[in-house]
Amino acid sequence: MEGAPTENPEPLWWSDPLIIRAKDLCVAVSEFGKAGKLDLSASWRLDELRLRLAQGMAKLGDATHGVIAGNESRDPAFLVALLKRSLNKYHSALETLNGIDDPIVPITTAQAWRTEILGIRQEIIDKLSRFRKME
Repeated sequence: MEGAPTENPEPLWWSDPLIIRAKDLCVAVSEFGKAGKLDLSASWRLDELRLRLAQGMAKLGDATHGVIAGNESRDPAFLVALLKRSLNKYHSALETLNGIDDPIVPITTAQAWRTEILGIRQEIIDKLSRFRKME
């Protein structure tokens, strides 16, 4: 139909700064893996890291989409539980990153990723605190 309004195909939460930050980190890890000439074990470790980050981002989106859209109807205690699941995935991502050898990922890159994961983690903790106050 000509002149009919088109719907934005992306949900509103996808444009949230924290989700964008998490998405950008997933992309950075993925692009690093694609650009490098890595052996199978190194590639597997980066895939595991990317998977943990993607899972954390998905759980974060699940926990916050209603809040971001302004139509949240779920109990704050439930949102806290969802955010804890996201936080656990970011803790797993840190463990995975710490297990990747220096020759695979340069120290400066690993440190930048670690800093970003810790920043995302802190924002999740801040959200947890806000939701707990609502309980």
